[in-house]
This record gives sequence, C-alpha cells and structure tokens, in this order.
Amino acid sequence: MEIYDNLLEAPNLAGDMNTHRGIVHDMAHIIVGHEHGIKFADGIQSHLHPEAQKAGAVMVAPIDWTPFLNDYGDIDPAEMKAKIVDFAATYVAGGVANDLYHDIRFSVNPHVGADLRILKRYMFQLGFTDSEATMTIAQALLDAAKILLRPGVKDIVEQAASVREVGLDPRYHVSAQRMEQILQDVKDTQNGSIRAEARKYQRTSEAKKVA
Repeated sequence: MEIYDNLLEAPNLAGDMNTHRGIVHDMAHIIVGHEHGIKFADGIQSHLHPEAQKAGAVMVAPIDWTPFLNDYGDIDPAEMKAKIVDFAATYVAGGVANDLYHDIRFSVNPHVGADLRILKRYMFQLGFTDSEATMTIAQALLDAAKILLRPGVKDIVEQAASVREVGLDPRYHVSAQRMEQILQDVKDTQNGSIRAEARKYQRTSEAKKVA
C-alpha cells in the first residue's frame, strides 16, 4: 500500500505558480525528455538540494549529461547538435504543461525564462541563427504538447505532483525511483490507449465484414 505525505513547499514561486504546479513543470520536462531519449539523473530536487542552491533554482530536474560528454568531460557539440530538437522539446515541456493544465500562458510564465535562456544558449553555441532557434522552439512547443495531451497523461501527472513520498529526503520533491514509476504509468496508459484503439478498429472491421 502506497502512503503519501503533504508537499514540501517551495519558496519564491512567481506569478500563478505554486509548489504543485512547479512539480508538474519539472515532471513534464522528464516525461517529454524520456520520450525523446533524454535521460534525467536524480528525480526532482528541492530548493534544499546543494545542486539546486548552486543553480539558484527553486527546484531542479537534472539531466544526465553523460551520453553527451567528450573524453575531457565537456559537452560534445556534435552529440548535442544531433539531439537539439529533442532537447528543445524537453526544455519547453514544463511551460507547455503549465499552459495546457493550469492556464498559465507560456509567454507569461516567469519560470519559462530560465528554460529558454539555457536552450537558446546551447543553440547559439552550436551556430543557430536567431530565426533558426525560433523555428526550432516553435516546433518543440507542438512536439511537447502532443505528448502531454495524450490520454491519461494529465491525470497521472497532476495526481503524482499533488503528494509526496513519506519519509523522503527534504532535498527532493520526487525521488528518482518514484519518477521511474511515473514514467512507467505514463507508458502503461499509452499502451492501454493503443490497445483500446486496436480493439475498436478490429470491432469496426468485423462489423463491416458482417454487413
């Protein structure tokens, strides 16, 4: 039996954001990133985690950069460029989720700024022009929305973000282990939708044959 606790309140959230919506924001990064082959390293860290404090962030879902590093431990531009479309969808996903689920428009969400600044910095370092970056981000918004609007995803994310694991280290909002379960729940829901559509198609085909 799973037992959950109240959320650990995050400080200094701006606008219409709150702790729940902030966690949804970071879960969306992870869910969309996972779909695009981007791995995350450590669940969702709270403002009490040293890495979040170092970044000056209210909460953080840290990316696992290992596959994109060269022999010197620096990000390999070629590896990064090959996945930039996937990174773009991943970085914008938090703001897209707040827009779709909470009616906080992407363009006015104060917590989108940092995501876009980081993403654009990578793009410009890779030689993107401003117009190329803008076009890539526009497509990324659509890609992220497509994933986040799949049947059942919103319900899973909203429910999961509303509670906290009992006894969880205060340096975290969501443990890596629980995030893996959430990703599996999303996958199972999607697989269930596909099977339901397949059964519907089969019934329709059989009905046509009978007719």
